[in-house]
Amino acid sequence: MRSKSYTPAAKARAEQSPPTLRALLAQDPMTFNELLDLFEGYVSTIAGPLFEATERIRNELDYHEGPIFGHITGVGSDSHDMAERLGQIRAARNTGTDVTLTLTGSEALLLGAAIAETGDKVSDAAAAFDLLRNMIEGIETDEGFRMSAVMSLAHRALRDVEEQEGETLRRFAVRLGESVKYQHIGQEASA
Repeated sequence: MRSKSYTPAAKARAEQSPPTLRALLAQDPMTFNELLDLFEGYVSTIAGPLFEATERIRNELDYHEGPIFGHITGVGSDSHDMAERLGQIRAARNTGTDVTLTLTGSEALLLGAAIAETGDKVSDAAAAFDLLRNMIEGIETDEGFRMSAVMSLAHRALRDVEEQEGETLRRFAVRLGESVKYQHIGQEASA
């Protein structure tokens, strides 16, 4: 049996008012931090009842030492250690450069399709401006020259957007598609 002592800090935390288990069970965590919040909330419910149990055993049964106390206070101390470890995990995850975005599978698919459609429309618009520029180039007037210049600039601007920002959007759309694919693989494996 363990014979960890119940530290004053752990005792003070146990005496604080932790969330009720019913309130915790009603939560629906969507992000990693929300999941940590839920688990930290659960861990905070462990020590209080254990500390109360040891006090009742002492007071009502006049039992003051032995393996039962080592076990009970050890579990309470373990819950304190787990809360600290969860804090370390949270700190490590939140200091990185990763950003977590939570979407449902259907939202991810819709966003990926919207990104692809937007890229197609930018490409189509660039082609339309190029076509208009080619049609206008035959007009040998100042007005024709100005319209051709506007069409040429619009064509170049849209092609630049398609090449630069479009590439970023395409990479993001691929990652969204992969994440949904991995979600389906995970669901099939758990079935």
